[in-house]
Amino acid sequence: MNLVKKLIKSELSLYIVTLAICFGIFLVRFPTAPPQIPLYYSQLASEKQIADLVYIWILPLLAGLIIIVNRLFLAAVLLRDNKFITRIVHIIDTITIIIFAFIFIKIIVLVT
Repeated sequence: MNLVKKLIKSELSLYIVTLAICFGIFLVRFPTAPPQIPLYYSQLASEKQIADLVYIWILPLLAGLIIIVNRLFLAAVLLRDNKFITRIVHIIDTITIIIFAFIFIKIIVLVT
């Protein structure tokens, strides 16, 4: 149980640090940012890919939501006794944090 608490704290710390980095990069790049950015890459038409700049915050919030769902539902309710699955959920959470932060930073840096 001690390992699980350490992993949860490390993931929370990683999420807070990446959120702070994303916020810092956003603040630094905000003066040169366009009012709209390409965000919806799954859309075919280029006009449908465009979203307001504020919608970029969907990415870190979605990462947080995925982590909360994994934490509350999967790890806490269904898999609390299975250490292997719990560790896999922790690895998935860490990868989710890193990927969503990377996408956020990449979009901000490319459009500004």
